[in-house]
Amino acid sequence: MKGMIPLEEKFYELMTKMYSETQNGFKQLRNEMQDGFYGLKQGQVKLENELKEAKSALFDGYNQTYEKLEIIEKKFDKLDAIVEDHDLAIKALRRAK
Repeated sequence: MKGMIPLEEKFYELMTKMYSETQNGFKQLRNEMQDGFYGLKQGQVKLENELKEAKSALFDGYNQTYEKLEIIEKKFDKLDAIVEDHDLAIKALRRAK
């Protein structure tokens, strides 16, 4: 800084200091943003895993319900056939009287 007058020197030092502090602030802000994005990404991954587990549990529940419904339908069909047979037998008995 040869040839500078003291006021110019002070101004230069002030500008250099402000530039350095601004750059440090940007670096700190960038690091905080990266940490924040990392935290968001981790939260997203956790949420995705929880949703996969919930979807799997719902699918399992659906399958169990469907299987039970099939069993109930088979029992109902058997009972319906028995009632139909009894109805025919009752009609035959009434005709025989």
